[in-house]
Amino acid sequence: MTCERSDTERDSPSRIDDYPVINGYYEIDPLSYCHRIGLYKMLILESTEYMPFARDISENILFGLAAQHSWQYETFRLSDLTNRTTCGGNSSTGALCTTNRTCISPNSWWATMNYYLSVIPFLAAVNASVIKVNFTIPFKIKRIDNFCTTYAECIQQTPNAIEKWTSFFSNISTVNYCEQRKLIVTTDDPPEYVDQCYLRLMWNAHIASIDDGLPLAEKKLSYMSPVEQHFGIMWAHLVYFIAYARLDTNLNVTLELQIPDLPNRLLNANDNPPHIDDQSKSCNDFLHLIFSVDYKYIPEFQNIWKSVTCNYRARIHARKVIETLLVSKIFAFAEFTEAEAAAKLYPCD
Repeated sequence: MTCERSDTERDSPSRIDDYPVINGYYEIDPLSYCHRIGLYKMLILESTEYMPFARDISENILFGLAAQHSWQYETFRLSDLTNRTTCGGNSSTGALCTTNRTCISPNSWWATMNYYLSVIPFLAAVNASVIKVNFTIPFKIKRIDNFCTTYAECIQQTPNAIEKWTSFFSNISTVNYCEQRKLIVTTDDPPEYVDQCYLRLMWNAHIASIDDGLPLAEKKLSYMSPVEQHFGIMWAHLVYFIAYARLDTNLNVTLELQIPDLPNRLLNANDNPPHIDDQSKSCNDFLHLIFSVDYKYIPEFQNIWKSVTCNYRARIHARKVIETLLVSKIFAFAEFTEAEAAAKLYPCD
């Protein structure tokens, strides 16, 4: 099946039995962009019914994962930078329709990190019966290198991630889940019950995938330019700040925050933010911000941010810090001050 980027919504699988049958199994190839985006499609389609706050699938909080993967594909971050294969297309020409354009390289650091944010949630959703399986014809994940491909294998390779994703899907699919918290009336967005019952578990799982994935992907960092390496590592750690604030990652919020700020190509050794000519001002500002942070202080900053986001009222202001930091540092600082005050005034949750 050919699956060009513009056709993914139409051509990518939306059920397990949409995948090809090979040797008696529905075979899911995680090195196919079409197949991997299909995992996200299934996760979103099947989990939305368990999110009572979602009026349609665009309000599903898992859209952030799919949008990130799409951005990685469009910017050639899933391609083979070792030049051993033509997998992923030619990032220098920007070709969108090469023979192997929709192939995902196992040598890509970004693709490896994404494996643990796609296959692991999928296996957990199947285990929790959020995604239904065909017992007549079983499915299997095509084996690649040293990636885990079954629930049992992933318990051994990524124990924290598989446990946290299973907890997320098992809880949200439980009858009458979070009923008491739903009775709390609030005009804030997202409502408190969404923050406590859904975003908390989802972000715990997301962080667990990053924690388990970073050491497994580490050797592939060297395939990227030093600038892209730094960006990748800083981006991974930036996710912790987003997670502690429990940002709602539905489709609209993700696209609003992601599109203007993330680089639209791989960064090279000559890139020097905020002076990258072919990137937008907001992207340059974003890159300059994260590149100006000394890596050794990241754990300290994370601990400060974690304490500032320890309760729902504080997180309301923390989310505004993230949303406005590149627009107005004065406004962002004011919101940070409000978050600090709320963190001291209300008990941590």
